[in-house]
Amino acid sequence: MILRVISTVLTSIAAVSLLALMALTFADVIGREFFNKPLTFSVELTRLAMGLTVCLAFGTTTVSGRHISVDLIQGFVGKRVYGLMLRLSSVLLTIFFGVLAWGLLGKARQFAGDGLATQVLFLPVAPVVYAMSLACLAVAAIAAVMIWVGTDAQSEVEEHLAEARALDNPSNPDHKN
Repeated sequence: MILRVISTVLTSIAAVSLLALMALTFADVIGREFFNKPLTFSVELTRLAMGLTVCLAFGTTTVSGRHISVDLIQGFVGKRVYGLMLRLSSVLLTIFFGVLAWGLLGKARQFAGDGLATQVLFLPVAPVVYAMSLACLAVAAIAAVMIWVGTDAQSEVEEHLAEARALDNPSNPDHKN
């Protein structure tokens, strides 16, 4: 339950970031096409917002088990082995996002020390990179918890198979002949 709360908070912040990005893009296009006055700072804000949005969205992807995957051997192994494979993937996710968080933290410190700012608005880049690092750290923590508790999220393949079985079942009212 706590994993879903954390991922919902991360996703909500990502949604706000994405909404702001959409509004910025809309204003930029309107300004460029109708008034011949594009927003000169839109590219730098888009870069920052996209990086932040992607890092924040990883939490929901991890909790819901929606990472891109190819389940070639899922049908050949039992549930127990498959559960162990899911836990192994959580171990790998923990390591990956932990390393990513550490690397982003190092970059944020470097940017803060150098005083790196955007070229037009002179916004400091370090706070956004710190936020990206924190988001990746939260995903690593989510994945670490999933190592111990496992995951109850169905993979997309399992969902599609369940839907196909339900449609193929003659007793199903939605069954098509």
